[in-house]
Amino acid sequence: MKPKTIILISLLAFAIRANSQKTIHFEQLAFEYYKDSILKDQPKKITISLKVIEEGVYWNIDCLKEFNISIDDTAAAAVSAVGTKDLDLGNDPRFKVKKYRKKSLPMVFATSFMSFDTDKNITAIVENNNGSITSYLFEMNREGEIKKWCKGEFKN
Repeated sequence: MKPKTIILISLLAFAIRANSQKTIHFEQLAFEYYKDSILKDQPKKITISLKVIEEGVYWNIDCLKEFNISIDDTAAAAVSAVGTKDLDLGNDPRFKVKKYRKKSLPMVFATSFMSFDTDKNITAIVENNNGSITSYLFEMNREGEIKKWCKGEFKN
């Protein structure tokens, strides 16, 4: 076989393998759990931003210690939100979509996930309610299964 043909076949095999790997959207999985389990009986409309944001500050909550990490650890583990898919609400009528702005309250939004190792991926769903900020942290394994979660108040 010609070297050019071998290279072409190798590139094609690599592309097929790369595309066959399942992409896990940790933010969407955390949001699904949040809306289906935590907000299960929520009757009123909730304003939400579909855009996943990069705001590690909302991780500084009182239950962070349950994940054996500190707020300083989160800066090193941050994963860029560039290319992250927006949240999908499905047909849930409880949500009203609004563009994310820090001054636009009340608002629910997701932060991009942080990876501490392949089996410790953490993301946050944040409720910013006119200055009262509650964060829900979700730890997931590499398949996106939620191992544990906590609810905490933001510490300034």
